[in-house]
Amino acid sequence: MNWNFELIYKNKNEYQNDFNFIKTNIEKIASFQGKLNDFKCLKSLLELNEEIDIKLSKVFTYANMNFDLNQKNIEALNEYQLVYSLYMQLISASSYIDSELISLGKDTLLTFIDEDKSLTKYRYMIEKLFANEKHVLSSDKELLLSKIFTNIYPQTSSLLILRQIYLYICYIKCKIIINS
Repeated sequence: MNWNFELIYKNKNEYQNDFNFIKTNIEKIASFQGKLNDFKCLKSLLELNEEIDIKLSKVFTYANMNFDLNQKNIEALNEYQLVYSLYMQLISASSYIDSELISLGKDTLLTFIDEDKSLTKYRYMIEKLFANEKHVLSSDKELLLSKIFTNIYPQTSSLLILRQIYLYICYIKCKIIINS
């Protein structure tokens, strides 16, 4: 079985460009911490986070599909692990976002959105965040959880998917326990 990777990227260079974009902007995501009460910073964060999310989805899909072709392929496994590691770095760098947005208040955020129509596409995200507010931890607890799960990385290819599912379930359970 072969995948048509050209539906995702025309060539490996495009893939590498997106990977590098994500890698270089993770620190920028972290640099917005404590600044989201400023409209320009909030807008920049939302837009950058969206761009990273789109690129990460493509990069992750590409690496995962490539690895699925032959799970004995060490190069594909290494590439997949690099992408997964990048994803974990992003989780840590962005762990503060939900709690900081909640601290601003729903009314403030919706006012920001109403003042700039280009932010309308984020309205549902904000409404959903506040609907689940009771499950959001403080920034320091979110960071601690993200650090724990960033350091627990599956090393064997045969258990990659099962461990990812297990880690995700553990992460959710920890959030619920800490929030109780």
